[in-house]
This record gives sequence, C-alpha cells and structure tokens, in this order.
Amino acid sequence: DATNLDEKIHLVTPTYLFPHNPNPQDQVHLTSMGYKWLAAYFGRARKELVWDKIFPRSLKVLSATYSGKKITVKFKVPTRPLVLDTVNLAMTTDYGFRVTDGTNTLAIDTINTYDDTVVINLLNTPISDVYVRYGHDYLGAGLTILNGASGNLRDSTDEPVVIDGQTKPMFYVAPHFELKAVKEAI
Repeated sequence: DATNLDEKIHLVTPTYLFPHNPNPQDQVHLTSMGYKWLAAYFGRARKELVWDKIFPRSLKVLSATYSGKKITVKFKVPTRPLVLDTVNLAMTTDYGFRVTDGTNTLAIDTINTYDDTVVINLLNTPISDVYVRYGHDYLGAGLTILNGASGNLRDSTDEPVVIDGQTKPMFYVAPHFELKAVKEAI
C-alpha cells in the first residue's frame, strides 16, 4: 500500500504494467522485456534523485472525500491530466477501483478523471464508512500475475523508451492503495 510511505522511501512504479512470465509454474517474475522496462523506470528515478536533486516523481494518492453518491479522490500528478487507460494497461474491472463500507462492496455507477482528480459515482448513497481501494482486488484481462491485481489509472507523461527495438511508454502508473474517505461537510 502506497498511502503512507516514509519520505526516505522512493516509490518508482508498481509492476502490474509490465509483462509477467506466463508460465503457470511461475507468474511472479517479469519477462526479460518486463525487467528491461522496469530498469528504465529505476534509471529515471535515480537520475531525478542524483542528478536533478529532486525527490523522484510518482503518481501519489492524496485524499478521498465523499458527499452523497459522489467520491472525489485527489492525486499528486507528475503530468496532468490523469487518464483511465485501457489501451496500454489491461482492462480491469472498474479500472481497478473498488469502494467498500469496510465489509461490503458498494456498486459503482461511473468513474471519470479530471486533471488531478478521480470522481467515482456510486449507484446508492452510502450509509456507513466509505473506503476507496485501488489495485488490490481485480486482475486485468489477459494478465498473468500470481495473486496480483491491477488498474488503469496513469498520468500523461510522454517519455517513451526504446527496448530491443520496441517503444514503451514511461508514464506514471497509480500504485495500489486503500483510503478511508472523509465525509464532506454540507
């Protein structure tokens, strides 16, 4: 969970976007392409830390609030706007989001992105606590990650890398998280 990272810990990227070994006996390790692509992410983070002298950038969840059926999740975004990407990231149920009351799943009507915000509209108004989860519950179509989960939220960074003749995107992908949403005062 990436909601309470110490400032000395640098989250480079979750790994659900990289190709994993499809062998049913493995499905934990990345393919050689996956490891090379991951290395490019580590290289970028090291450059930012060592050469640019900045805390390595990442897509970071900041807060979740709700009022009625509407949940608003705010992010620190390296390059706006946020995108729900089903082309470069495997289509995942509810884009990887799940809303609960702590026990039961609350039905989602729509999910939209705006600049640095994700807005989730529920089918019904919650009557107790609201928790927003991302990347914990659903595995995208066609992915082979043992006990894994994924999502479709990323930023708009346009920094491709070429690996073995293939161009791969280097956008910032949302990490797994769970937040208790705060009820907005009316």
